[in-house]
Amino acid sequence: MSTILPINVGDLLRGRSIESVRIKFKASWDRATTGVQVLKTICAFANDYQNLNGGYIVIGVVESEGRAEWPPAGLSATDIHDAQRWIRGRCKAMRPAYTPILSPETLGGRDVLVIWAPASDDRPHRARDGERGAWKHWIRVGSETVDAEASGKLDTLLEQTARVPWDDRTARQARIERSA
Repeated sequence: MSTILPINVGDLLRGRSIESVRIKFKASWDRATTGVQVLKTICAFANDYQNLNGGYIVIGVVESEGRAEWPPAGLSATDIHDAQRWIRGRCKAMRPAYTPILSPETLGGRDVLVIWAPASDDRPHRARDGERGAWKHWIRVGSETVDAEASGKLDTLLEQTARVPWDDRTARQARIERSA
């Protein structure tokens, strides 16, 4: 079990889990292709269109017919390091900035990178469509990451993010005080 993730990643991959609205598998890391896809999916999970509290991206796992193959393909230590730096930098550039949880894990003797992108209090977010592409609001529809505007769902995304229940919002002014 991971020390920073609220799930058991091994169970996620070995169980009946399939690539879905909350899970995305990527076989390898490459800034130009995988990186752009991962950034869009992080943005979509942060936007949490279906109110499922975001989702997980597992890099280093081959998927076949939507299911994770076991054992994982894995990533090199260099790829994990590069992926984390690239993802952190691009997420800071999202509008507004967003910080996912990045967790290197070892599964089946192979190293993978698990990204947990919980729903954001600051949504809706936008990320570029490619390295220099247009800024778009990304959402998950089934197992796909899609442009909210092109899919006709942007108005719904904007409406639902304007009405986050008060008890789901972060209390940024809260303090913990010791009583005597």
